[in-house]
Amino acid sequence: MGKISKTVAVFLTLIILMSCLIFMIVKPTNALNSTPFLFDSTTVYGIDGYGVNLTVTINEPVFQSNSTLLSFRLQVLEPFNARGIIVNSTDYYVSRKTLDFYFIAGVLVDYDRSSLIDTLWINWADTSNATYAKEETKLYSQNVWVNMTKLNDSYMGTAVLPKLQGTHNATLWIRAEQDQVTTYIPFWIAFPKTIQLNNQAVSPSPTVPESSYLPPNDRNAPHLELIDYLLPISIILVIIMVSVLLYRRHQKTIMVSK
Repeated sequence: MGKISKTVAVFLTLIILMSCLIFMIVKPTNALNSTPFLFDSTTVYGIDGYGVNLTVTINEPVFQSNSTLLSFRLQVLEPFNARGIIVNSTDYYVSRKTLDFYFIAGVLVDYDRSSLIDTLWINWADTSNATYAKEETKLYSQNVWVNMTKLNDSYMGTAVLPKLQGTHNATLWIRAEQDQVTTYIPFWIAFPKTIQLNNQAVSPSPTVPESSYLPPNDRNAPHLELIDYLLPISIILVIIMVSVLLYRRHQKTIMVSK
């Protein structure tokens, strides 16, 4: 084989190897599939178009003086099977764990739901998309992270939101990921139905002047002891006596001066 033939053969081999490498690196267009699965009121997206049956129960929000608590319960009802990997419903961790599967979750208030889905799932890791990169920065700056715990076959979560007044929309998201040491891969994500937080401020009651009169049937009315009456009377008597003494002394002084 001549030098030219060897060069062409090496060149073709390199092209084939590069093509194979690119095929391995570039994720398929359906890797994060945009086909939704609906379970009750929760929308689920799964990698390669696989869904997972689950339920998310969101509790009534608790409005506190300086914060709003939003808690929920997640139950995964079946194993997740994709890419030759099976994850049982109770095998997820509630924080990132090396080479294993875990949950992360967050809550966004008054955030566009479609933008949320696009950013956290459909366009995930599309760093070449300037719009996506900008939206991702915005999303995480407003996201309130959820603290999750595991209880038997359920996963419990609580988000401490800022103090909210009036009516707001809150969207919860829960994503199952696999840690791969230097990176991670999302396997599925759940978006429960957006809920409404309604905390109407109570108008202060009009101020009513206090009356000195207390109805006789008011058993919570304060009552006065005898000492409460004697103290002011004693003070008044002392003032009167001192005044009389000072007056008499003044009169004697006038008489002596004459």
